[in-house]
Amino acid sequence: MEALPAYKALTTHAQGELNKLARVGMIKHHTAYALYNKVLLSQECASCSVFGGFLFLPTCERICYKCLMQNPAYWVFSFPMAKKCFTLTEAELSRLPFLLLVPASDLRQRTQSSLIPLVSVKQAKELANKKHGSSSMTAIKYLEGKPAVRVEMYQRLQTNSSLDSLGPEFSRQLKKFPNRDAFGCAAVIRFPFVKAG
Repeated sequence: MEALPAYKALTTHAQGELNKLARVGMIKHHTAYALYNKVLLSQECASCSVFGGFLFLPTCERICYKCLMQNPAYWVFSFPMAKKCFTLTEAELSRLPFLLLVPASDLRQRTQSSLIPLVSVKQAKELANKKHGSSSMTAIKYLEGKPAVRVEMYQRLQTNSSLDSLGPEFSRQLKKFPNRDAFGCAAVIRFPFVKAG
């Protein structure tokens, strides 16, 4: 495998980042080819096309700080929230790449039962749209299940998490809502880029 140019470039320029991916269990979800072509040789944010200095771990995409803070598609949330928001089952969610977060209160006594599985809003929404047929049907399924209570966070994740590129104008806009990612960007790491050749 060391003969592969992609693997060699990654181990030369991003060995520490590969180690982080391995520690959080994400490396098994991304090929060396994807990490090399989509991330190492690119500098563009997947959401708005400006410089993206971070790697969003679940989807293996570059992301800029602004999109990380303000585009809910690049947030992660717990399985119970994903189940409620997108009307998905635990079995369906477990097929997606997920991170295991250790709560701060359990850092010394880390047990398997204390780990919180976190899934990407973007991937959960894509899965729900596929399951229900469209984003409109996903929203209808959500509303059918909660006619009396419409929680603002769930509505934001339904309507504001864009699955499409938002373009560079998004990075120039000033959004009025603050970051509401409950897990504080737990799913990103800084990632270097190199120019081809």
